[in-house]
Order: sequence, then C-alpha cells, then structure tokens
Amino acid sequence: MAGMFAEGEFYVPPAEVMSVEIARPTRGRFNVIRFASGLKADFYPSRRHPYRGRAFEHRRPERMGGDDVYFAPPEYVILWKPGFFREGGGDKHLRDIRGMLSVNAGAIDRALPDRACAEPGLVEGWKRAQPG
Repeated sequence: MAGMFAEGEFYVPPAEVMSVEIARPTRGRFNVIRFASGLKADFYPSRRHPYRGRAFEHRRPERMGGDDVYFAPPEYVILWKPGFFREGGGDKHLRDIRGMLSVNAGAIDRALPDRACAEPGLVEGWKRAQPG
C-alpha cells in the first residue's frame, strides 16, 4: 500500500503497523495523511464488521490520477467512531462525526448509524456527536 502514495507527499504508517492492523479480524485501523492539505483518509480493514457487506455494496467510485478508487459511504465510517470514542474517550471521533454530518448532510443515510449505534455503550457517543 505504501507504494500507492508518493513518498514525501503523504504520511503512510510503517508496513509493519499496516500488516498488524490488516491482520486483525475486527477493529483494525490506520490512516494516510496528505502533508500539503492535511487531508486524512481512514482505513478500516475488517473482515467481520456486521455492515461490511452493505458498505461494499454502497461504495462510492471516484477517479483519481487516472485510477478508479472506491470509498466507503460516510455512514459506514461513522459507524466506527462511537466505538473508538467508547474505547478511548476524547472528542476527536465525535468531531469527525460532526464534520462528516455537516459536509455530507444530504448524502448520509442517518437511519443506519441511528440503528447501529443504539447498542449499549455506543448511543452516548452517537448522541454527543450530533451537530448543534
């Protein structure tokens, strides 16, 4: 994966870190950051996430640098954030959710995170992440 991102233009985790995260059956994660813009791409390589199939079915294609790249729908990314908030506290993940809800307001199927985050331990983070 490191070869996909130009050295010096992106922060890419060490290969060993990505290998460990990719090997996790659930909850693996890492990100890649573009230095010039600070734009961050989150990667959640999970083989057992309950909404993985839905995310794959609803992935969003983009053309980047002559290549087709597919992105998970924002509601799928949102599903991960309340769990990370529950595990580590801090408002970073809640701010991420607020940002996604603000930028993609009309494109997000809010019923999915409403349903998925109703489980104990996730509802607090989901509620606290709501804008306004």
